[in-house]
Amino acid sequence: MNLVWLDDFLALAATGNFSRAADDRHSSQPAFSRRIRALEEWVGADLFDRSTQPARLTEVGEWFRGVAVELVARVARIPGEAKRVTEASSVTLRLASTHALSFTFLPRWLRGLESSMTLGPVQLVSDVLQGCEQLMLQSKVQFVLSHTHPKAPGALDADAYRSTLIGEDRLIPVSRPDEHDQPQDALAQ
Repeated sequence: MNLVWLDDFLALAATGNFSRAADDRHSSQPAFSRRIRALEEWVGADLFDRSTQPARLTEVGEWFRGVAVELVARVARIPGEAKRVTEASSVTLRLASTHALSFTFLPRWLRGLESSMTLGPVQLVSDVLQGCEQLMLQSKVQFVLSHTHPKAPGALDADAYRSTLIGEDRLIPVSRPDEHDQPQDALAQ
């Protein structure tokens, strides 16, 4: 279906006169009539009773007028809606965080940031480190929050990506106790 057909249909529905509707649409009457016929073929039913002057909408035509008005209005809203989506995504802070940090560190850290600045909407993707790195490499997120260690280089350690330390964790080895409440496994210091 061609969107021009909807405007043609609505012009003819308003006037009931093929010649006047064609003039209103800046079209020749034969070309206009062909487009109306093509729309009727696409719909699968006659939209106009041509046996009367002016032409009148059939029952299907009356129903389709509501559909056409709705479609034309929806199409007219698309540019504005697209602009709003673009603006919303441009102000949305998009983060990827490893699962552990997204539950433990990130909520408290964001609340701390909000006390000193306005953040706006935040979109979080929680994933394993490799998934977070891929999102950054694909430019789907602006920041990645993860643990790091100098002896475990990651995909984002290249010069193109800057990083900063925003917190530290200390790993504490733990072993379950044996029957004498002593560590079952010996851990080297």
